[in-house]
Amino acid sequence: MRPSVIWWCWLALVAGLLGAMFFAPPPEPPPPLAAVREPVPTLVKPPPNLRIEVTDLTSRLLNSSIWGAPGGRAAVPVAAPASAAEPAWMVSGFYSVAGTRRVVLHYEGRARPSRQLAVGEELPDGSVIEQIDTDRLRVRTRAAAGKPGPLRWIPINRGAKVTDN
Repeated sequence: MRPSVIWWCWLALVAGLLGAMFFAPPPEPPPPLAAVREPVPTLVKPPPNLRIEVTDLTSRLLNSSIWGAPGGRAAVPVAAPASAAEPAWMVSGFYSVAGTRRVVLHYEGRARPSRQLAVGEELPDGSVIEQIDTDRLRVRTRAAAGKPGPLRWIPINRGAKVTDN
């Protein structure tokens, strides 16, 4: 066989492969692994004159243990005052400086200036902060006779509107 025939065969083979590579139809895309998300419906604010009837079932649901300790809801944004002299308060923020976590305590209606508390410090209701997370803090409530009380979680209300004081 002559060298020119070999080169022509080689050129035809390469041209055929390149033509098949460039002119072949594209492969079908693989099916999606998950269904396409539907748009999330927006929540509509209820009218101010909406009346909700509290039935026995609703009352039992609100007082059930899925909201915290049985018999009451654990996450209350503003704590009730301990006495008439003690204003209502809430934990409105969290920050960390040099590894020390602190929470910001706001009083309702500018009754007192804001406070920054760390682990081991006492809240206005007398409970002591034991742990600070980014969204909640764990406190130990006061108990009678010097014994430590039960633990509870208090939410950090980051979106709460507070007045500057």
